[in-house]
Amino acid sequence: MLKNRTFLLACALGAGVLLGGCAAQAPSLAYKGPAQAGALAGKVVCPTIDFQGANFAQLKPTKEHPEYNGSAVMQPAELDSVYGNQIVSALRQEGATISKDPKHADIVIHALLHPAPGHTHLVWTEYEMGKTMAMALIPLTHSRYYIQHDQLVDDITITAKGQAPKHLTIPLVQTVPYKSTTLTGGAQMMDDMRIYRNLQAKAVKQVLQALH
Repeated sequence: MLKNRTFLLACALGAGVLLGGCAAQAPSLAYKGPAQAGALAGKVVCPTIDFQGANFAQLKPTKEHPEYNGSAVMQPAELDSVYGNQIVSALRQEGATISKDPKHADIVIHALLHPAPGHTHLVWTEYEMGKTMAMALIPLTHSRYYIQHDQLVDDITITAKGQAPKHLTIPLVQTVPYKSTTLTGGAQMMDDMRIYRNLQAKAVKQVLQALH
């Protein structure tokens, strides 16, 4: 488990670093959901993130799980970058000042990400080799086919001075098939982060609502 990693660390890394030199094409990780401008004006907010109970080892294919062939498990730095950019962007849109130190903050938002019941990984992508090979028989078709499996829960604790803590439990479970139109691993990673960004935007929206 990673302890007290502020979202600002993710923002400092930037998507371009995590995408292996593909910064020119990297998806925007900024929050694009609803926000109330000025709602948090004058507030100092410290967002932090932990991971608990998750397995980040890459999946290896077995007789029982051939779908693991070519799969990829999203790593903590990538998860941190996506969620971190989302929450920091959203808070700034509402006028908050971001702090790295919980002791100097009016509001602390702690996110604990852990696997949904019955799962061990948070986010992993399945490579549909059979479909990719079958589609390759069609002239001028050069796509690769994937399925992103999101299997996590965001447990959010919001602590504001002078108020009782608020707790949110946000299941984020979905299966999203998609195709990548290029054969580079960087492009596939960008698609993964874009899908995960859209999913986490739903959680960030609920956090903002709880702050109001």
